[in-house]
Amino acid sequence: MMTSERRSLHLFFISSSIRLIGTGIFNTLFNIYFLESGFTESFLGLFLATGNIAMAIASYPSGILIDRFSKKTLMLLFTAILCLCYYFQTIITFRPVLLLISFFFGIAFIGLNNLTGPTLYSFKTIQSRFNLFSIFRFTNIISITIGAALAGFCHNWDIPVKKILYLSAFFGFISMIPQFFLTEIKSDPDHSGPLPHEPVKTQKSDALTSENPRTLILILFILSVVGFSPMIINYSNVYLQLKTNFDIDQIAFGQAGIHLISGSLILLFSKYKIKNSDLLKNLLIFSGLSFLLFTLIYLSDSFILLVSCLTGLIWIFDVLFSLLNDFIFSATKSKDHGKYAGLINLVSNFSETAGILLCGWLIQQKSFIGIYIGSTIPIFLIAPILFLFAKYSGNKANAG
Repeated sequence: MMTSERRSLHLFFISSSIRLIGTGIFNTLFNIYFLESGFTESFLGLFLATGNIAMAIASYPSGILIDRFSKKTLMLLFTAILCLCYYFQTIITFRPVLLLISFFFGIAFIGLNNLTGPTLYSFKTIQSRFNLFSIFRFTNIISITIGAALAGFCHNWDIPVKKILYLSAFFGFISMIPQFFLTEIKSDPDHSGPLPHEPVKTQKSDALTSENPRTLILILFILSVVGFSPMIINYSNVYLQLKTNFDIDQIAFGQAGIHLISGSLILLFSKYKIKNSDLLKNLLIFSGLSFLLFTLIYLSDSFILLVSCLTGLIWIFDVLFSLLNDFIFSATKSKDHGKYAGLINLVSNFSETAGILLCGWLIQQKSFIGIYIGSTIPIFLIAPILFLFAKYSGNKANAG
């Protein structure tokens, strides 16, 4: 018989998956629809950045709310706001109101995002943490893939883009139905570290421990890079259209392929547990791979190669974000997970906002070299900072 905990986990996955089908539709078509409605690339950048600024501002307060109030109630509230924003962003053309809607969208989006970590950690007896996070991300990406493909099919059937975008709000409201049946699961206020069925490690060889305050600064810096560098992902549909001149149908199916393959890679990678002692090494490896992909994206005009490289970027930065999230959550008590989720998203969204603003302007200028330089410079900073951190940690250990 299914336990209430496992039942709630399934309902949470189902709700997120349904909502993200709508997100896939929205992400595939909205930027192009926005520009075809007469708005400039600069205003698109401002519109997206406004949402990200709202995410950054609301990150920490929403995290505190999650620690203090019912996760189920907040989930329903944030989902309802998100759905209304999906709808009104499609029908309103008055710029100040659009920016206001984008602001509320950002608040609702980050509220749902902040709920993910603490909610998944509530199901602490079901799966290992990293595996559960990765499976959740995989199911979400598959849902986004379905949404992107559905957007392409609907457009191919000559359904107006505006009407297709209404489906985003529709799927969002449908996703609230499973939320009503969720059982509120209380977090263990004293829980931190390995799950009950996971082996306890007595020592971490690279000094990445919660007692070292420099560790948190390092992790937050890398999170800022993870937010800023993949600026092109927010404009992937527009970027593909500029570089290849393909039509909306082909772009939509290309994005569906990006999400499907990157999601499959994330699921495959979830089977391999990275030890904390290997974290620094893996950060360097993934940084090098991302630099290679950014270079290929800049040099290539091939649709297939561009889609392949964008797929790789999404996978790399998703893995990095999951690793850093898992590290921070595993080093803190579950009663503070909402607060730390807010801190993580505060840093990520401020950096992502900067990337969105910069990339929006660069897209308008059609400056592909500018996008390349802006994406890769932060990547170059990771290596020397990790080296200095490792050197400091080694010196401190020797002195001790």
